[in-house]
Amino acid sequence: MLAVLFYYVNRQRAVYSSLIEKAEVNVNHIFVQLLVDPEKAESHIHLVKHEEWSQIFQMAQCTHLIALLHHGIKQTDIDLPVELRENLRQLLRKTTMDTLRKRAELLNVLRKLNDLGIRPILLKGAVLANWVYPSYFHRSMGDIDLWIQREKMVQAKEALETIGYIYVETEHRPHAMQVLGDGEMQMRGQTSITGLVELHYGPFGGEWTRIVMAHIDRSAIEDRLLSHFIDAQPIYSLSLEDALIQLALHVGIHHQMAANGLRSLIDIEFLSRMGIDWQIVSQRCQEWRVYSAVSFVIDLWNQLFATEQSIQAAAAMPFHRHRLMSFFVKPADIVDGHKLAESRLRMLYQLFLVDRVPDAWKLIAHTIWPDQEWLNARYNAADARTRLQHLQRVVAGKL
Repeated sequence: MLAVLFYYVNRQRAVYSSLIEKAEVNVNHIFVQLLVDPEKAESHIHLVKHEEWSQIFQMAQCTHLIALLHHGIKQTDIDLPVELRENLRQLLRKTTMDTLRKRAELLNVLRKLNDLGIRPILLKGAVLANWVYPSYFHRSMGDIDLWIQREKMVQAKEALETIGYIYVETEHRPHAMQVLGDGEMQMRGQTSITGLVELHYGPFGGEWTRIVMAHIDRSAIEDRLLSHFIDAQPIYSLSLEDALIQLALHVGIHHQMAANGLRSLIDIEFLSRMGIDWQIVSQRCQEWRVYSAVSFVIDLWNQLFATEQSIQAAAAMPFHRHRLMSFFVKPADIVDGHKLAESRLRMLYQLFLVDRVPDAWKLIAHTIWPDQEWLNARYNAADARTRLQHLQRVVAGKL
């Protein structure tokens, strides 16, 4: 009976989503094409109405993609009305100023670390903006993510404190828990031009990856690091294939395709244009037991963009759980900014992306009855009372 009910609800949701997609497919589709493949949009971009352009601008602003949208529009022969051009110009000006401030902050942080002999591994947006996009102006940056060697973490923290950053520790993510799970130290700036710098203990943080990827050789990841310079400041980055896996796991597992999910898929698109070996990605994902999670993100990327790179990736790494995962996330949901990360379904979603049944049972057991090391790291205690309190939090969905 429950199975029949589940099928009916899922079917009705699919029908409703299909109606919504048909109503908005033109605007959403043109918006996405302008971001990654403007030439495809030229044949029907003239059909976009004035109010639909305003909708496109709003979507770009909400997803922090104004600069990339402007770049895409410049590649077409569209002549926007004066009012729309002025609106776009104002949005672009604000984005450009934010980008310049963030870049100045990044260079200040790198300069301080490099002066002390600490050469960080730059992760996610900061390295992508300076490496794979047409210009760093086309990819806005949020937090600055740096992977620091463990033996230099304290030195890096103290270095940032000398230029005005303060370490912020939250109650539900204490430092001991971050160390255990390859998490991060959050260093928050105290001025109008500084934001958040996260000093990571590893590239694959979080409990899901700690349990599922416990067996991977992290030293091999370090051996594959690539060397770069940003305005004469030396940095490292992950190899192309490792970077793609890291991006896919970050958006797919940690953020459940929310929290700038569309921008993350565009990150993957531009990164793939650097020349990804998809056989290596597939093999590495299978060895690390993250094939389902990464291929799911690749599948969404291909459904949404259907570029030359995404088609190749989807062919090399086919995803096999479409009907199951479509209940949680569809391509249109990513453009619309869905909020699965705020739902209790997120834990079920993460569970369904595990490759191996034994690992799924490990995640369930860890959630209900975590090991003493984790309890001590999270609550600074591991007695029966602590376990009971943890179990109450699980039941209440407050993890």
